[in-house]
Amino acid sequence: MNQNSIAGCICTGGLPWDQALDTLLPVGNELSFVNAITAVIDDGNSGTITVNGVMENALYYAISRVAAQIDYTFSNAQICGGGCPQLLDDLTETLIYSATRTLWPSSSSAIDLGATALQATALNADMPTEAEIATFADTLRGELCAMNFGSLATGFQPYILNGFDTSSATSIVSFAHDILKKIVVFECDAGGQLGASSFSLFSRMLVRALTTNWEGTTPVSSGMLSAQELNTLVGDFSGCACHYFRTDTDVLPFIKSRIDQYSQTSPPDWGDAIVTTARQAIRTSTGCGSDSCRSAFTNLHGLISKMSNYQMTPLNQCSAASGSTCFGAKSTFAGNPFTGQCAAVPVKSSANALAYPFQHINDDVFVQFIYWSTCWMSTDCPPPGVALFEVQQELTIDETVESFNEAKQATFKSNYKTMIDPGGHNGITLNDISLDINAGSLVVTVSVRTASASTQQAIVTIVSQTPAQLTQQLGLPVTQAQAPTVQQVIIAPPPPPPSPESESKKKKDGMSVGVIVAIAVGAVVVVILIAVALVCYFKGKADAAGNQPKFTPSQPHTEMQAGGKV
Repeated sequence: MNQNSIAGCICTGGLPWDQALDTLLPVGNELSFVNAITAVIDDGNSGTITVNGVMENALYYAISRVAAQIDYTFSNAQICGGGCPQLLDDLTETLIYSATRTLWPSSSSAIDLGATALQATALNADMPTEAEIATFADTLRGELCAMNFGSLATGFQPYILNGFDTSSATSIVSFAHDILKKIVVFECDAGGQLGASSFSLFSRMLVRALTTNWEGTTPVSSGMLSAQELNTLVGDFSGCACHYFRTDTDVLPFIKSRIDQYSQTSPPDWGDAIVTTARQAIRTSTGCGSDSCRSAFTNLHGLISKMSNYQMTPLNQCSAASGSTCFGAKSTFAGNPFTGQCAAVPVKSSANALAYPFQHINDDVFVQFIYWSTCWMSTDCPPPGVALFEVQQELTIDETVESFNEAKQATFKSNYKTMIDPGGHNGITLNDISLDINAGSLVVTVSVRTASASTQQAIVTIVSQTPAQLTQQLGLPVTQAQAPTVQQVIIAPPPPPPSPESESKKKKDGMSVGVIVAIAVGAVVVVILIAVALVCYFKGKADAAGNQPKFTPSQPHTEMQAGGKV
């Protein structure tokens, strides 16, 4: 470590060290945080404290103080300013370099796993290089200095104060989805490359470990995985997650509706119900509207195809048609559904036709299930650059603008949805359908949006009916029906990157959610440990004084606006 970076952080920049803990222990209310921790220990989430005459939930107060302290610590007023950024980089580089060189042996003699050991495959070449670590350290520091943990804590406030209904499955799903959304969007707002960046730092080590014979068992056959393949896949799924949680989709209401449906009436076959629900959820999520998701689906199937080692004939190679036939349009997966065109050749045999890990699977139908499901996911999306398909159909109905009121419009949309999505298999929701109403002989242009190519094709086929047939299906008199048309909705450009940082911060290439979270959690743990120590100290003093009442702040409460993040 460069000793100049230590001196630069401590001695330069005019850092207000005397104010370092003022956000956690506000001036005039220094023991409010200690009282909050004590109340949480004594009373759990129901514990309260009084701050400046206002009653506060102790748990949320403690969490908000810790979050504000982390933000202040990683602000320009403290270690993200002056001469400290270089010290942060040096500390990160030293930690990662020393940890990898200590924990990852350079030869099999350094590790004892019995007869097979690591077979001299734990090599220095697998470890992160000094250049990779330096780039990562610079990125990590920049992201930490840009994050706002206070906003994340505020997002959790309703659940801390009000809790949620643990007896309701849909309530638990909503809670889990909302919490995951807050965390993922928190990462995406910092650049969206957090998980991918840290994963790539250690991917070579992971590949080496997975392709090694561990006492007679090889998790993955040699040559089946590469670090670059894994890095690309993780990066794509990171971008896909950002797209999903930043886009208003109907996945959550859809999942909750299925939970309610299956809780009232059990499906004939749970396996079929789970697969059908998963297909509908993928379609409803509009994941195909993201280039990252599309790339993730394609690369995932490529990896599965290589591992399954099927020698496909032209008849049953993966394509949009075979993917739809063998998975997207199937109504049941009971027994052996992969026959005829959907039977991959050759099937798994005693001749070890498949690579590990599939060689460990005794049921070849399950392997083909994985193959065809990922094939369908990789072929059911629009072309590159296209977010959605929009199927439009112009219908003339025997109504007027006045008579075609909101109630009739709602019924019309509901009936139209039932017509184009029987059984909900296509993942269409009412929000995917819009009406454009024109006066005269009432002309209604119905638009349906979907990110699924097979669903778009199915809708076009279904709505291409005679006026008499549409009248029967829609419950309103249709006098004329135009042939449907299909438009492509272009993918919107990605959101702009975070605003440029100060001169003291260099441009970042990526970040690791794992390391970010680890450091953030580490900072929280350190603060909590200090708080617990203070609690024990003050509690001991109170006991020694004859169980005096807990300290209640009475002086004015002064919040420190640390770098605008509190």
